[in-house]
Amino acid sequence: MFHTVTFSDSLDQRIANGVFDHSLLAADDVAEYTFDESGTYSYFCQPHSSFMAGTIIVTEPQDESAWRRWAIWVGGAVVVAAAVGAAVTYRRRR
Repeated sequence: MFHTVTFSDSLDQRIANGVFDHSLLAADDVAEYTFDESGTYSYFCQPHSSFMAGTIIVTEPQDESAWRRWAIWVGGAVVVAAAVGAAVTYRRRR
């Protein structure tokens, strides 16, 4: 079974919005996206949309080294934080 990283306007509806949609077919496949604007972005896996979804919170960097990103599980979904201009990388583990 493959996975996707599909951006959506809302996690409530989980419908692709056309901004980013990338398939991860095999272990160690990578998808990367760099955000140009701050904001909150939703994403999900199309074949597993009922339980694989997350939110990315993008903020303006505080300084040049402040683009570090982190991920945490919140209520069964992943929340990722990044700064504008930072690439967020998704890697399929298995």
